[in-house]
Amino acid sequence: MSTHLHHYTSAAGLLGILSSGNLHGTHVEFLNDSSENKTTRKFLRKELIKSIGNFVRTDNRFATLSPTEVSKFVAQEVDAYLSVAASVTEQCSPIFVCSFSVFEKSVSNSEGRLSQWRSYGTDGGYCIVFDRDALTAMLMSTDPESKRFAIRHHGSVDYIASDDGEIDVPVPHESAKYFLKRKYNTYLTDGKLAEKFRNQSVPYDVDVNSLGETSALIELTSKYMPFVKLSYFEEEQEYRFCVAAYSQATPLPGNQMAEKFKFKIRGQTVVPYVELFDGTQKLPVKRIIVGPHRMAAARQKSAKILLETYGYSDVPVTMSKIPLESVW
Repeated sequence: MSTHLHHYTSAAGLLGILSSGNLHGTHVEFLNDSSENKTTRKFLRKELIKSIGNFVRTDNRFATLSPTEVSKFVAQEVDAYLSVAASVTEQCSPIFVCSFSVFEKSVSNSEGRLSQWRSYGTDGGYCIVFDRDALTAMLMSTDPESKRFAIRHHGSVDYIASDDGEIDVPVPHESAKYFLKRKYNTYLTDGKLAEKFRNQSVPYDVDVNSLGETSALIELTSKYMPFVKLSYFEEEQEYRFCVAAYSQATPLPGNQMAEKFKFKIRGQTVVPYVELFDGTQKLPVKRIIVGPHRMAAARQKSAKILLETYGYSDVPVTMSKIPLESVW
């Protein structure tokens, strides 16, 4: 994998990142891909139905269920598990994502990706190239004493051809089995299936004051949900930083500082975000690429001045040679 992470942004984004020494994580419900989370949920549901189905069929306490009832029971329990995971996450520790691109081809590393430049239309945009190892180290070590984030992950996005496709992503079977086993142990006695299970799913009893229980559910939504997308987006070759930020509404146990969510305007939408770093360290910027534009030379000069002003005087600024006619 490339040692660099490419972050495409606007002029306002470039100024904000360099002046603050920070990057934003956007609330996962406000990302550009409308299929976000839905794709992963369908994949996880399919895999969990397989494993939970095998689990249930080998337990004698479910022996009174017919094969049809087993299938119905397993499907409803997996749906309930995924729903409670999403609910607990949103209530206690919402997910925020910061996106980058990683490229193996030298031309994409030096000139930027055509599809990304196109997304900025007539503006052209900028690409900030970061040292991957140094930036991920900053993410994983950020402010450990104040516990700003419940969970942090980073990694490449896996692309799936369709909602029914196959990908090599580990599925949290044991977590699902733990919650299901604890739930039905409450209702199943003397080898007989409680009637409640025949007709409806019994709600999961999740103790939101238990860090272990909530973390297991938040792990599902933060480690798996944001890292699977449909193959339509594969050209982006996306790499993500993902954090579960403590909510001020329902602080988790052991939390010493609930994250104060910030907001920005995108079009006519108010978008929640968090700052990933504390702003005390310089970001590991390796290079700035100015996107195709008729004012590219002037933008290169202003970017150099900007870098010098904020202590990045050794960072080179280049202009993309991609001849994108639509912005000239």
